[in-house]
Amino acid sequence: MIGSFGAYLYLFLLAAAASGGGPDPLETAIRRFDEGYRTWDLARMRESASLLAPLCGTDSGDYETNYWLGAVRFHILLHRLGDTANPPDRTEKLRLVDEAVSPLEEAVRLKRDDSEARALLATLLGMRIASDPASALWRGRDVMEHRRLALENGPENPRAHYLAGSAYYHMPALLGRKDKGLEFFLKAKDLFEKERGTARPYREPSWGYASCLTFIGRIHAGMGKTDDARAEFQRALELNPKDKLANECLSKLNGAGPDNAKR
Repeated sequence: MIGSFGAYLYLFLLAAAASGGGPDPLETAIRRFDEGYRTWDLARMRESASLLAPLCGTDSGDYETNYWLGAVRFHILLHRLGDTANPPDRTEKLRLVDEAVSPLEEAVRLKRDDSEARALLATLLGMRIASDPASALWRGRDVMEHRRLALENGPENPRAHYLAGSAYYHMPALLGRKDKGLEFFLKAKDLFEKERGTARPYREPSWGYASCLTFIGRIHAGMGKTDDARAEFQRALELNPKDKLANECLSKLNGAGPDNAKR
């Protein structure tokens, strides 16, 4: 005769067996991405994308699965762009951009007031324009509209501000507004810190903080504020010791001496 706890446990296990009892495939894919993101491991991120793609290709594909596939593919693109030993050619770069855009457009179709997917779409379409300047004639308006809605629908979303800052940072020299980019990065920094102090469901995005600090550090370094830059790089590495760019920037800066401020 089993007690009441044993009976409940038996019924729970029976129900789990009847439903397959396996891990949630979306959660598994997100965990793979988190592992790949923290260690900047391309293979892990590609594994995550391969787990997500079938979920988006079925009738059960929803906003969440499409958002995550787009976000993971965005980071795969960033990883490839950062591979100086074997950089992607133009054809590969455009293919990776388009592969990330497709699920994000579906995510926006499913959730029109979304901030996360729109912020990524604005960034990716901006990258598309950088590789194909003529496309600014028809993509430029979409970039601005996605960015506007990302900030309007997510005024407290750190990634919306971080990606907007990145857009200004990467503009061509004649159009570049690193001062405007810094405004967005500093706002994002405050929001990232607030986000870290808030209990959040595991599936909600949390990427971007260390990279945001690295951008702030790069802007400070360009202004000659080496002490401020060093502090940002060190904080980025506290958050993610594997951040390749932060490590490279800090190593370069450590030979620059104390803050002699080209202010």
